[in-house]
Amino acid sequence: MKILKKIFGPEDSHKDVDAILARGKSLLEKNFYEWATVEFNKALTLNPKLAAETVTKLFQDMQGSGNPDGTISLGTIVLKMDPKNVDLANQLGNTYRKKQDWNHAKNMYLHCLKYDPDYKNAVYNLAATTAKVEVADGMAISAIDEFEKMTDFVLPDIEDGMGILVEMLVVVMKMTIMMIQKVLILRKLLNTLLPIWKQEAQKRGLLFSHLEFIV
Repeated sequence: MKILKKIFGPEDSHKDVDAILARGKSLLEKNFYEWATVEFNKALTLNPKLAAETVTKLFQDMQGSGNPDGTISLGTIVLKMDPKNVDLANQLGNTYRKKQDWNHAKNMYLHCLKYDPDYKNAVYNLAATTAKVEVADGMAISAIDEFEKMTDFVLPDIEDGMGILVEMLVVVMKMTIMMIQKVLILRKLLNTLLPIWKQEAQKRGLLFSHLEFIV
């Protein structure tokens, strides 16, 4: 910033930031979100106050637009400026989930809990994200609370199918035993033949790597 002031002066520096912000806004409108983010970050470096005001205003206008990519692009910049804003991080987590970007959603909810471990929305949203369901905030809390209140929940009765499961298990065990027996027989055979092969190899002047087999 000091270098720009020395070269161009304060007014020219301000104009330069305005140009960068205008370029970022243009890229945002054309759905070039990553490039727009780069421009906004440049502006934040040159003039944090002006850039922050502009990006925050753009983000406010973007909310409710039904454009998750634009919301995330601007929202992550605003969150970078105010990392303790857990409401914003939670909102971004919900937006990522709408895109089924579960990993980034989890990261946002964990970001919330880093600054506020008792933030209830983030706790329940994180659980819902792990289960890959789309309910969020109040709906997520209500959905999970219903199960937490259940004290007499029992697993469904599978007694009718238990006999078939046991029969399948017995078959698998028998096949496993047969395979083990075949392996043991093969090892005994190899241990019997190994000295003969070694002796024959020595007669022919061949190198022979001795392998030990456990019986």
